[in-house]
Amino acid sequence: MRLQRPKSQWLSLPVQHSNRTRNGVRYKLETFKVYVVEDSPVIRDALIERIEEHGKFKVVGFAETASDAIEGLRQNEPNVVLLDLHLKEGSGYDVLRGLNSHAVPAVEHVVVFSNNASAMHQKVAKSLGASRFFDKSMQFEEMLDALHAWAETQKKIHLCILQAALL
Repeated sequence: MRLQRPKSQWLSLPVQHSNRTRNGVRYKLETFKVYVVEDSPVIRDALIERIEEHGKFKVVGFAETASDAIEGLRQNEPNVVLLDLHLKEGSGYDVLRGLNSHAVPAVEHVVVFSNNASAMHQKVAKSLGASRFFDKSMQFEEMLDALHAWAETQKKIHLCILQAALL
């Protein structure tokens, strides 16, 4: 037996481009929220511009220090964090530890994007919960491609959940 829902009922999922309809139920997909932790204004501005250009992501905040990042993550509850290791105060490792301490709501995807890309830094970052690690000086486009691929995967997962809920 199929569950009947009124046409005016909305189902909200954490991704978006537009309002859609499936089996007579309207649902709204929202953009992924990104928080950028980067102390260089030039790099940060370039990241924000490139991340937001396709409409899949919305940068909800940024920080230049570890303590500001932890507070910003707590307030904004992003889906994704782009994290540099070298900050004006503290480090990206401090931010990762803050995420692990449960002082901050869970983040789905933590991407470290740093010039400190040695195997040791990658191993430590991943052991502290980083999902991916990219060398800032050589993998800018690769990082963006991986971010978009992650978003597409999440979108498919959420649409499958929606379809299952409508059966």
